[in-house]
Amino acid sequence: LDRFLDKSSGFHNLGKAYDTLVTDIRQQLKLFHEEQLDKQRLPLKKLALEIAGLLNVPNMRQDPVLVDRVRDLQRQIHALHDQRKQFAQEQAFQLQLYKAERSSRFHFASPMLL
Repeated sequence: LDRFLDKSSGFHNLGKAYDTLVTDIRQQLKLFHEEQLDKQRLPLKKLALEIAGLLNVPNMRQDPVLVDRVRDLQRQIHALHDQRKQFAQEQAFQLQLYKAERSSRFHFASPMLL
């Protein structure tokens, strides 16, 4: 905000300049979030592409090495899904604890004397 105020001395419409700043910050945060999601999805995409490539090999089902590789990749995908599920459950539990602590502050607070 200080940087914005330092740069805003030449602006005639300070409100518009502030709105532009907020919009730019939101766009940067959105790009950062998308990059983080892409990094998280990358291992799963690689595994899915490798499975798709193996399934397109002719007579793949007769080759036990390829069948074992596909099964191994499927196990890895299931492991990634299980990790994400566990992480989501932990996050939901932490959020529930936070909300419970927050509401208990108001409900169980000692009465204040005015």
